[in-house]
Amino acid sequence: MEEHRVLMNIAYPDDKELFEIQKTAALEHFPPDEAEVRAKMAVDYIRTGERKTQEETIQENKPGIVKLASNFMKAVSRHVKSGAKQVDKETYEKRMSICDTCVFRQGNRCSHASCGCFLAKKASWKSESCPIGRW
Repeated sequence: MEEHRVLMNIAYPDDKELFEIQKTAALEHFPPDEAEVRAKMAVDYIRTGERKTQEETIQENKPGIVKLASNFMKAVSRHVKSGAKQVDKETYEKRMSICDTCVFRQGNRCSHASCGCFLAKKASWKSESCPIGRW
């Protein structure tokens, strides 16, 4: 196993390149949000030899407090610049129903590495979008 990881490190020195290869393969079998997590799991396994669950991978990659604050301030800035416009009730409910099926949803928050927002707020703001492009 160790020899395999060493060979993989030589063949794919860049984790981003390896992630994209794994994600492309996963997209053949899984929806985009799950494919992203599975690709991260594969890269971690190739690099460390340690198998992790989907939940463990999501938890390890969710944004920290500084990133959360930064993401929130950017979202507020976009919201204010757009005139603080809200989506209509139908759009809001559609967005939330999409979030209900997402692997990154943890309670009332999105745990995607580039998000971390409170879903009820983010889904109601016209200026905002899903970090993985689902709405």
